[in-house]
Amino acid sequence: MRNGAIALACAVLLAFAADPLISGAAQTGTAKGGAAAGAAVQAAGEPAAWITRDVELNLKDLPKTYSCDDLWYKLRGILLAIGAREYMAITPYSCGHGAANDGRSPTLELKFQTLRALSAAQARWADTEAVTRIVRLGPGEPKILDSGDCALLEQVEDTVFSYLDMPVVEKNFDCSAPSGSSPRGATRFALSVRVLLQKSGHSSST
Repeated sequence: MRNGAIALACAVLLAFAADPLISGAAQTGTAKGGAAAGAAVQAAGEPAAWITRDVELNLKDLPKTYSCDDLWYKLRGILLAIGAREYMAITPYSCGHGAANDGRSPTLELKFQTLRALSAAQARWADTEAVTRIVRLGPGEPKILDSGDCALLEQVEDTVFSYLDMPVVEKNFDCSAPSGSSPRGATRFALSVRVLLQKSGHSSST
């Protein structure tokens, strides 16, 4: 009987240590254990559906000329960063040095999909799961953006992000500053927005 009791106790202890939520709570204490449980709930995601967006972006008096390819890659990088689906259509017009106004007021047609959270009553229409995250954009975030894209990102935030009703957590645009004014020779600008991202490892059913 004693050997059987010891074996049972060992099995319970092993199960306890193997469970990441239980062992995490035991190791970090009650307060941190509660935070871990909250993170686990958030990681579980919420029901969401992909919504098709169709936007015409009219950029005005940019401080530099972008080629059509440049604009395609810049907008794609921005949209992917805020959780847009990988498959999208971006059609730039009036770009490059051969266009009117030296291509500094180009137009882009954007067709893409972003996630919309669904209520419990709407959950049957969900085709994926999503989590809320704060995404920061600026030079190098995503990598396609550089120190000369301040005005571009500012106009995208003012038009596309406004259309998406995307909550802005923080923004700092000083696009009038020369690019060499900072110690590292880069215009300082940053934008943080709250977005809905597809839960990692979860594939859409459509």
